[in-house]
Amino acid sequence: MSADEFNLGPFGKDERSDPNRKWFRKLAKGNGIPTSEDGDYAETFDKPIIEEQQGVAEIGQLGGKSTSNKNGTIVKKTLFAVCDCCYDPLDGPPAICPLDRKKVHSKCMIRMEQQPMCRDCLRRIRPLSKSSYKIMMLILMLCRLKDRRAIQDFTSMLRDDIILSFTSLLESGYAARRGSSNVFDITEKGVNIMLAYETIYGVEKDVIALESQLREYIGVL
Repeated sequence: MSADEFNLGPFGKDERSDPNRKWFRKLAKGNGIPTSEDGDYAETFDKPIIEEQQGVAEIGQLGGKSTSNKNGTIVKKTLFAVCDCCYDPLDGPPAICPLDRKKVHSKCMIRMEQQPMCRDCLRRIRPLSKSSYKIMMLILMLCRLKDRRAIQDFTSMLRDDIILSFTSLLESGYAARRGSSNVFDITEKGVNIMLAYETIYGVEKDVIALESQLREYIGVL
């Protein structure tokens, strides 16, 4: 079965993302309809000759095929490899995260300060909320952002969420206040974290819409 066929079934994305992955889809091939010549009628009818099991390989495992004999039944097991970050089927050799050894698509690998890592490791080691990412976009694109009302207008964020995001950005060193004013700048450290998270948040519809809105606003100024 090809990766494309697997993508359409038999497993949904929730099943592929199940961290336990201890379930299988079973396809039993029995002996057909028994007759009086088969001897023990009930036993012959219930016992399959071949049982096929299909599942998703555990995190870090590449999957494959195996065959075993279980009480006279031939068990053929196929484990499909999916990306351990986005859970899409792997249609080629995966990248391996050097930090947690997850197998991932190349699109799910990120380089942060010369250190390659998967998206999950980035979120764990250098967390950045989407709200903070949006505020950083506004600061960069509008340059002299000092009106929090403008942030609310562009992002529809609540005042408390804006304050929380600004506090987080300042404490993390991703943004800095310009002197004693209410004008903020994105630091070099902040630019680096934005570049890393661009592959995560930059492809989401609301972030794309915000960038388009900002570019249109800048064009009017």
